[in-house]
Amino acid sequence: MMSAVAYGLGLLVTFLALAVMGRGQPALLYIVPFVLGTTVLISWRRKELRQMWTGQPVSPSIFKGTLLVGHNYQSCGLLDEMHQILN
Repeated sequence: MMSAVAYGLGLLVTFLALAVMGRGQPALLYIVPFVLGTTVLISWRRKELRQMWTGQPVSPSIFKGTLLVGHNYQSCGLLDEMHQILN
């Protein structure tokens, strides 16, 4: 959710830069720092920055109280495959 808000803010800043400068700017110049900064800040506040930075899988207990409760996120094997690729 917060990444979507950050994306929207980055897009808004892109339009503001267009209005102020009168010339088009690369949208990713503004969107990427907003989304990446938000992701890093949230993972740091959750004390998961090292896991996010190194790509380590998170424990299932982190999803308690979210929409993912009741779903076995490892059943598809996607995280296992990503972990094997990264190591």
